[in-house]
Amino acid sequence: MLGHGEPEGPEVYDALKTLHELYQVDTINLATTHAIPDDFDALLFVRPTQTFTDADKLKIDQYVMQGGNIAWFIDNLTASTDSLRGRDFVAFDRNLQLEDLLFKYGARVNQDLIQDLRADIIPLVVGNIGDKPQIQPVPFPYFPMLSSTNAHPIVKNLDLMMSRFAGSVDTMAGGDIHKTVLLTTSEHSRLVRSPVQITLESVQQQPNPRDFRQRNVPVAVLLEGNSLRCSGTAWAPKRNRHGSPPPGSLSVRRRIPPVK
Repeated sequence: MLGHGEPEGPEVYDALKTLHELYQVDTINLATTHAIPDDFDALLFVRPTQTFTDADKLKIDQYVMQGGNIAWFIDNLTASTDSLRGRDFVAFDRNLQLEDLLFKYGARVNQDLIQDLRADIIPLVVGNIGDKPQIQPVPFPYFPMLSSTNAHPIVKNLDLMMSRFAGSVDTMAGGDIHKTVLLTTSEHSRLVRSPVQITLESVQQQPNPRDFRQRNVPVAVLLEGNSLRCSGTAWAPKRNRHGSPPPGSLSVRRRIPPVK
């Protein structure tokens, strides 16, 4: 799915090529299409960076209510490995405006970054020997290694998974949507709320284990349930103080027949 600043570089092309070996794969621009075609069995939103409008979210919701499946790969904060080239930066909220839509489905992607004592390593210059830099591999807490919960075939028997600047996910209690946590942090992690100042120099300091007291923080969640696809009123855009939807949004509320 395109239309909100998703990456389109070599890595994405390689992923599409791999998927094409098993599936029919195509791209669609959400911002320019009137509605998401129902012949798509699943959609992938890979790291969008631009705000979703009410019209965008209505298209997504109607697709889900008609039986569609979506995989969200969301980075809520402006943190990336490219940013590390400057050795320090501040990660801010991307303002994707997806909170209300995802809340309806029973999840919340938080405005934070995870630090974990079980982390992937990065090469870091720690000094000089003569005129040559001394490079040493050191754990980088913002690159947590995630554990599978083995709670679903999607993640069963997976080894540790590398992640880069991952954020936490909460699930909402109640409702008849089944929520399955797929990936979590270790038993020694913590959350850093936005805005987050990140410096490479900080990894040269030995972390205090007492600061990493959060355990098994959810990072990936599966949401399933007939209530996502049942008869009912679709998500609708917020209205302004005059009772009208904002300009450029869709005000239609459709009754979707139940999926058998």
